[in-house]
Amino acid sequence: IKVFSRNEIKNFDYEVVEIKSNGIIKQALMLPISKRYGYTNYITGSGQTINTQGFLISKTNGMNINLLSVETVPNPFILQKNKDEWPKSSKRTYSFLTPLNSTNQISLECKISVGGLDDILIIDLNLKLYKITESCIGEQYEFQNLYWIDDDGVVWKSKQWISPENIFAELLVLQKDPKL
Repeated sequence: IKVFSRNEIKNFDYEVVEIKSNGIIKQALMLPISKRYGYTNYITGSGQTINTQGFLISKTNGMNINLLSVETVPNPFILQKNKDEWPKSSKRTYSFLTPLNSTNQISLECKISVGGLDDILIIDLNLKLYKITESCIGEQYEFQNLYWIDDDGVVWKSKQWISPENIFAELLVLQKDPKL
C-alpha cells in the first residue's frame, strides 16, 4: 500500500479520491470524469470506475463486482447534510448483474446512528470528523457501512459494502475539488 504525500497530489486540478478494497482493487487513485445531478463518475488510471450519489457508491465497473445501482430512501447522500439532519433509518436496494445477465436485487433496512468525533489523518491533515454508522439487515445479508463527516456534512472517508461476497470499498478524499 502506497502512502501518498501532499506534494504528490497538490498539482492536480481535480478532486482526488483514494479507493481501497478487500476485492480486486487493493488501492487506486480516482479522478472525477463527470458530475451531474448529485452523481459523480470516478475513474482509475487503469480504467475501473465507480459512480457515487454524493459519496454513496452506487455503481461499479471493472472491479468484478457488477454493482448496477443502489437506491436509498430517504437519501442523505445527494445533498450534504450535517450530522443532525441524517435520517435515523433508510431502505436500501442493491442491484447486481448476474452471470446470466439478469439482475439480483438485495433489499435491506438500515439503522443510522451518529457517533462522536474521531481523529482522521488524511495525508497531512488531521481532521475531527463525526462517525456515522449505518447498520443494514436483510433476509440474507447483514453489514455495517461507516462514514466520517465534517460539520458541513462533507463525507471525507467511508467504508461501504459493495458486493454479496462481502467486499467493502474504503473511499478517502485526499483532495477536495480545488475549484470549489
